[in-house]
Amino acid sequence: MKEVKVSSLGKVKKLITNLLNMQLIKFGLVGVSNTFVDVAVFWISINILSINYMIAQVAGYACGIANSFMLNRIWTFRGAKTNTKSQLIKFVTINLISLSTTLIALRILVDYFEIYEMIAKLFVIVISQTVNFLGYKLWVFKGKKIDEAY
Repeated sequence: MKEVKVSSLGKVKKLITNLLNMQLIKFGLVGVSNTFVDVAVFWISINILSINYMIAQVAGYACGIANSFMLNRIWTFRGAKTNTKSQLIKFVTINLISLSTTLIALRILVDYFEIYEMIAKLFVIVISQTVNFLGYKLWVFKGKKIDEAY
């Protein structure tokens, strides 16, 4: 009976290891930390510093992407097979596209649909994460398969 438990435990460990090594899960975990930084700066900018929500979006987003580049390069996509300067240029390009998209969506949600800024922010996070993952995977950190990225 001990052998069955050890064997089962080994299979569970292997399953957990495989799940934790998947790029999408890693990207999600990095995204959580980026989102925390982004939302914290956004909230502080609006509620404590009384900064316009559009400027707060740029400030929060900029702080989040600095964290994002380092963690995604080092951990999620493991540096892929291009140099840092090239990746950084591509990374900034994707994030400018993503930021532009979120600014447009935020403006529409807040000004036209009169949705509270923090609620609208939650909607634009989903948009930016989708744009970012696809851009990072297909262009910025291209060159690693999911099972190689651990």
